Amino acid sequence: FQADQPHLYRTHTDEATLLLTVTYGQEGTPP
Repeated sequence: FQADQPHLYRTHTDEATLLLTVTYGQEGTPP
C-alpha cells in the first residue's frame, strides 16, 4: 500500500500523528 499510494499513506500517517499530538500532548506518546 505504501508503494502504491505513498501520498495517501503519508496523509494518513500525518493525521494519526496529529491525533496523537492532540490527545496526548506535544510528545504524542500514548500511555
